Amino acid sequence: MVKAAGLVLTTTRRTPISGITKAKNALDAVVTETNEGEPLPSWRIHDIRRTVATGFQKMGICFEVTEAVLNFVSGARGGIAGVYQRHDWKDEKRAALEAWAQHVEALAQPQSKNNVVSLDAAKRSA
Repeated sequence: MVKAAGLVLTTTRRTPISGITKAKNALDAVVTETNEGEPLPSWRIHDIRRTVATGFQKMGICFEVTEAVLNFVSGARGGIAGVYQRHDWKDEKRAALEAWAQHVEALAQPQSKNNVVSLDAAKRSA
């Protein structure tokens, strides 16, 4: 069994992450500035969990993995299933988060304008 290497969410490598409100306010300020002074509609950090959970389901990621990533226990991992099911979903969580990262990166990158090909050029290359 591999021993955990330490905290996952940390800014100091010694203590859990803190200062979420300050970080959110800074993010909101950057978004507003980038968006020509127009702020995002009101949102909460918890909305990110909801967005990830919904996105995972749209991407076909199984519910048990979604729960494991969000560290949430319901019917799929609660009750008697939670007592007997000891799989840590590590590989599945990694794959789900990598797929999510690719999805977010694709949303953040501007669409290439190089994908337009004239019909004449397409006919010549065929």
